[in-house]
Amino acid sequence: MIDPSRPLRPLPSSPRPPAPVAAQPADGAAKLSQSPSPELLLSAATAKGQALPTLALNLAAEVQPSDWGDVTVAERQANLKQLQSLAHDLKARNTPGVELWSKLTQAAVAAYEGRQLAPGRKSDFVMQDLSIALVGGDALKHLQSYLKLPWVRRPDPMVNTFMRDWALMGVPPADQNWERVGWAGDKLDRHRCADFRPEINDGSENQIYHTLFYQFMAYTTQAPFTIHGGSLVHEIRDNGTSSEDHNAAFVGMSTGMAMRRMRDGAQPETSLREWPVITRAAYGKGGGPDLATSERARITDQGIRHLLGNKPLAWKAQNLLIDTVKEVKSWF
Repeated sequence: MIDPSRPLRPLPSSPRPPAPVAAQPADGAAKLSQSPSPELLLSAATAKGQALPTLALNLAAEVQPSDWGDVTVAERQANLKQLQSLAHDLKARNTPGVELWSKLTQAAVAAYEGRQLAPGRKSDFVMQDLSIALVGGDALKHLQSYLKLPWVRRPDPMVNTFMRDWALMGVPPADQNWERVGWAGDKLDRHRCADFRPEINDGSENQIYHTLFYQFMAYTTQAPFTIHGGSLVHEIRDNGTSSEDHNAAFVGMSTGMAMRRMRDGAQPETSLREWPVITRAAYGKGGGPDLATSERARITDQGIRHLLGNKPLAWKAQNLLIDTVKEVKSWF
């Protein structure tokens, strides 16, 4: 109750409003929330074959793509190093080329067994890992070159998927040291194609590298005519000219296309487990050692025999041209 005999105290003056404060920069989290996601930046860059934006590069290791299931970037990087180590070990033990290749394929497949990952993506990961381990920087280089071809207007979505996945794994390496990320080198076959089919035996140490390159390109791009043209130009222009190499390009393309059909088919996981057998049957002398026990090996061998035994006239003419160029090169 108010006592009228006591004077009222003056009311305190209203507090002044705070002085305006200059806008402060948002913290790191807010900045990131306002920026395009690294996945979006990666996709935009790889779709055009461009260098990756700085933000995407800095954050790539922190991104977990939704289609990677429970597989982490660190695990994928470790898988590459394990394939590299296995390749070096098999080479040191003088393992013949096709056998070495099939054992690496088996190891690459086993790395994703039992993971919570879509079967088709398992196939992609295996092809990606083998390509980096056995082809190295040329895999990414020629995939980027393919995107820049004027007639490639609607590339297969798999091309950008591969480039995005590799970017998240730190591929290409900033220092271009492909051995550091898992490349095992291109001369792994000390037997110089002794266990390859005669039609693709060029007597070199690097036929795994050469043939897998075409397998990978066909699986990824689904563009056999472009790849075929690239092989012809390569054999005429570059070193190592041989019709056996050109044949290997056709066999590699055929196998890569078949693996892609299996990946997109009704039983991709079952088919993926057969990739080591397919490798031996497609590239191995006499169809490899599995013909008596594997229906897949028999089907693959029959397909490759038919391919090599029924070359169209254009293929035969190209081989004649390549052999002529090889002879001319030997004069200098």
